[in-house]
Amino acid sequence: MNEPKTTDAPKSLVDFDLARTLLILVGVIALVGLLYLAQSTHATLTGKRVVKLQQRLEMLRRENAQLEYEIAVLTAPHRIAERATRLGLRPLTPTQAKYIVITDYPAMFSATPSAMTSTSPPSALEVLLSRWRERAAGRSLASP
Repeated sequence: MNEPKTTDAPKSLVDFDLARTLLILVGVIALVGLLYLAQSTHATLTGKRVVKLQQRLEMLRRENAQLEYEIAVLTAPHRIAERATRLGLRPLTPTQAKYIVITDYPAMFSATPSAMTSTSPPSALEVLLSRWRERAAGRSLASP
């Protein structure tokens, strides 16, 4: 008698629930891929930056070592003596030394020339200067 009526609605060719689920799944996979790509790109760029900074550090270290070497060469005592000679400087002779005595100056010791002479062995600088004076005297005697 009373039978339920069934409507024969045409069945759609696409199941929208399945399509929506697949679309969300593809979106999530794409988002994960983009995040991985961004992270690996950032790591690669940071690695390249580190390599460049290490190369620059090494270059600066080599340059610093070269400058230290040049300073050592230019400040060697024989180089300073040669440059002083080229500039027309010569060692001071004892007759050229002038001493100034300040009468009311509070000093712990006497500043007279006799008090400044010592009996201790000469320092390396004194030995170097005496050798330099001897060479300079030998050159001045040899020149016409």
